[in-house]
Amino acid sequence: MEKHTRMSRRSFLAGLGAASAAVLAACSRKGGGNAPAVQPTTEPFGKLLEVEGNFSYNAADDGAELHHSNLLSPNYYVFAGNRDADGAAELVGQLGLAQSIEAYAGAVTVVNPADGEAYTSADVDAFIELAASAGPASNVKVIGVDEGADFVLGSLAPKLYFVAGIMTFGGTDAAAAGVPFVPAYLCNAPQAAVDAIIAANGAEQVGEGIYENAGDPMKRVVVASDADITAASASCWEQIFSKNYRQHNERTEFYMANIAELTDPYPLYSIPDFSQFDYVEKYNAEVDGLEGFYTWFEYVPTRLADAAEGSVPLIVTLHGNLNDTRAQAESSGWLELALQEDLIVAAPEWQDVVYESGSDEPLQLLRLRRPAGRSHHHLA
Repeated sequence: MEKHTRMSRRSFLAGLGAASAAVLAACSRKGGGNAPAVQPTTEPFGKLLEVEGNFSYNAADDGAELHHSNLLSPNYYVFAGNRDADGAAELVGQLGLAQSIEAYAGAVTVVNPADGEAYTSADVDAFIELAASAGPASNVKVIGVDEGADFVLGSLAPKLYFVAGIMTFGGTDAAAAGVPFVPAYLCNAPQAAVDAIIAANGAEQVGEGIYENAGDPMKRVVVASDADITAASASCWEQIFSKNYRQHNERTEFYMANIAELTDPYPLYSIPDFSQFDYVEKYNAEVDGLEGFYTWFEYVPTRLADAAEGSVPLIVTLHGNLNDTRAQAESSGWLELALQEDLIVAAPEWQDVVYESGSDEPLQLLRLRRPAGRSHHHLA
């Protein structure tokens, strides 16, 4: 692992120009598109660990490479009644969550009832505490199966204000009273709950079993009937879970938002469609004419591959102090605009920091490294 050398304002600006010329050069690694679709499988997911009566797995903690901002990393909470280790592993396998967890360095927790028997109002508070302990809410997904579906569509429904999407499979008589807007995939769900969630999203039917809010298509509800939970989960990923994340950015920055205190419904934000980009990761790369090593990320719409030289505008987007370069590019709206207007987006790391390929280090507090006795300049 190499470190950046000291970079003054002048050398940084020069570096942008040199890096711009290299945007379409050979890449150090190209990422794929969006995370792979859920694959039908019944193979148990054998990586779960028991934690305080639940069963959890975190891909980032297990060394999974992070190719996009971890704001997009899904954090699944699965409610399906009381499960032992084998039952939890079998269920996560049937849901086919492994690929999206690994591709986005996400996490999953199979949440058992606190009393070991049935979900109660105490489990609502326990869920809020559990979700808050994972850090700022960004891409929380909730899955309810059978009695867990009744819990999600019943007692938990009013607390879905920070949840980026839900999937339920089964359920009997829950009515989703007090539910806020939330993207939802409802399979074999009680009609009262279906009606309540469609109404909360202000959605109207736009296709068979598909409802959308005319002003905000991310407020989407898919109503399905399927006997196969694996097929239902695959459809949910394609139509709901891969489309958006959810953060609180209105009264405070999302990373300072306490989900137990800020309870107004959080805004929805779209996940860029990475399948429409040639995505290039450059870690500690040399640039002709400059000393040191540079890190940046390139997002080139695939349809521009044959564009004439010098014909495509380049947007250079800079992150804030000690923030994540990828988060700036992927959550700022520039990628969506790039697809609309045929732009290339480059997101450079502009501070003297150590960057390890595939890690989530950029989102942590980074140590600034500078030669002894030399000043460190930030771009104003």
